[in-house]
Amino acid sequence: ISTSITSLWAERWHRLLRSTWLAFPYRTTRNVLQKALGKPTKKTAAICSAVASFAVFIVSATMHEFFLYSNLDWPIYREFYMGGQMCYFLVQAALVAFEKVVGTSLRRRLPKSFTESLFALFLQWLWVVVCAFWLFHMFLLGYTTLGVQFNNPFHFFQPYILEYVRKTPAIHPFF
Repeated sequence: ISTSITSLWAERWHRLLRSTWLAFPYRTTRNVLQKALGKPTKKTAAICSAVASFAVFIVSATMHEFFLYSNLDWPIYREFYMGGQMCYFLVQAALVAFEKVVGTSLRRRLPKSFTESLFALFLQWLWVVVCAFWLFHMFLLGYTTLGVQFNNPFHFFQPYILEYVRKTPAIHPFF
């Protein structure tokens, strides 16, 4: 069980896409920022890493927004769901940043005997559970409307993308 939001996202969630997230938004953003900021220091490395992590959440949010948009009619998406995934992932990014700042501060101030205790582990686990309970509905709302939980097996291209593909003969060889 994850003991931090950071651990949840970096180590447990989307293991299949981890290399994609690292190669595309994370490393690209980090490298561009490092070049823009000039001489690397400990402070600029931390800034580059934080902004690159934020970029991963933005790209993921955009991907999830697109999935909902392409599977819902525009008026429905615009009125009920637009921005929901972005909001969810931005809050997750803020929680990761919050954990980093608060975690570093607490580890410096609290005795090691406490930070490595079962009670501290329980508090960390409770933090993740409370955050998930508080936020996960934001993520699930659009998907449950689509009935994704009933798709077995799950079909990514339903229904509007398939309809578009059927009406566009030029892209038939790719599907």
